[in-house]
Amino acid sequence: MIPVFPNFKPLELPDRAMIEDTLRRYQPRTSELNFTNLYIWRGRYQYSWSVHNDNLVIISDRGTESFALQPVGTGDLLNTTAELSGWMRSVKKIDQPCIQRADQRFVDALNLQYPAVEKRDHFDYLYRRSSLVELAGNRYHSKRNHINALKKGHRVEFREIDQRLVRDCFELTERWCGLHRCEDDMNLLSEWDAVAETLANYDNLNVKGGVLLIDGKVEAFSFGEMLNVDTLLIHIEKANPEIRGSYAAVNQSFAETATEAVFVNREQDLGLSGLRQAKMSYYPTDLIKKYTVFIDNRRSAV
Repeated sequence: MIPVFPNFKPLELPDRAMIEDTLRRYQPRTSELNFTNLYIWRGRYQYSWSVHNDNLVIISDRGTESFALQPVGTGDLLNTTAELSGWMRSVKKIDQPCIQRADQRFVDALNLQYPAVEKRDHFDYLYRRSSLVELAGNRYHSKRNHINALKKGHRVEFREIDQRLVRDCFELTERWCGLHRCEDDMNLLSEWDAVAETLANYDNLNVKGGVLLIDGKVEAFSFGEMLNVDTLLIHIEKANPEIRGSYAAVNQSFAETATEAVFVNREQDLGLSGLRQAKMSYYPTDLIKKYTVFIDNRRSAV
């Protein structure tokens, strides 16, 4: 049953068809507006959803840290936003209701009715798929060197993920977490949960992926799906950090198989300096802006 605002229900796997249909019609560019992404991170963000006047409404229901994602649909976005604001204040007791990770289209649709602030830590990194495959020119010299060294010293094969390889991906993630002490880092624990959710439901989610076999052993994997008509969204990428070139090789190999995509969205860096450096080292063609929209009052009322 579809929940009607102000009733919400937790995000569950049977909700996939309805939510995917709404998001597909919107053709999003931001990584959050994707069912798989919402589903595998629902443990971290406690996502629930509802429908208000033909608009999909998703909230992260985390007490005083609660926020909403942008409403998506064919209804009146200003009206839905106003109703959502009142509900967040009166029912959820949130002092400053906001919509996080909103895209430029949504901000433009609000027509300056609410203040919006750019959040650089949330910007998605967009690359041309051909650039990730070819790694041409001096700026990718080190990437090519890493991959060539890997292939020279090892037997390397990229293979599509199937159920026989899922257990090996779990095992690699456990090794990766051991090296990075995931138990001491809430963000890494949440990422482990996201990986586990994806692998456990691999056949029930709209994802595809591949593993990098190095000397016959799974040492890297990546999976994602088409975010819109021309963009591949990478959900998760893991590699053995002790093997030089494993990350660069799985990145290149997966991009090479995604022939339907023109662009690759590799999500945000969350303000983590090492992750930002790694993403910038592939020279994105664009950074997709996202905003926090403060919906506690309208500009016109100030």
